[in-house]
Amino acid sequence: MQRMYTGRISFGTIVRTLGTTATFCLLAGCTRPNYNTWVEEIRVTSPDGRFDAVMTREASPGGVLGSLYWNVFIVPKGASAPKDEKHTLFTADVLRGEKLVWTQKHLLDIRYDFAEIDGIAEINVVDAGGHYITIGMTAGRHSGGNIHKMHDMATQ
Repeated sequence: MQRMYTGRISFGTIVRTLGTTATFCLLAGCTRPNYNTWVEEIRVTSPDGRFDAVMTREASPGGVLGSLYWNVFIVPKGASAPKDEKHTLFTADVLRGEKLVWTQKHLLDIRYDFAEIDGIAEINVVDAGGHYITIGMTAGRHSGGNIHKMHDMATQ
């Protein structure tokens, strides 16, 4: 007995197609872990050569739901920046025209044209010798805007 084609797709064909597609999607999603990636964008050494100010860009995977974050850290010269937000001094979801500028050996200025700031730590960075670093921010086109001091305990 020969089957006649009526121009309609059977319910069984639809179920098999959807089941196969769902299986491939699940397998593709489980083949690689979804880790955040951290890329160092800017590294500037302090005038006294003791510290590096480091700006990293953190990419969170997830297609449309993924996002980018910029973080600023101060580390001993040559040390790698942490790959966590626990030690970050500044976090932004959007950042344009970013620069890190040491204005003095104990003053770091985070400059940007535009930022959507997610977090600012209100701490000073202190090394074992009691060296204090003050963090400032300058906003506006070509960083000519106001300076926002976070916490000023710098040594003279």
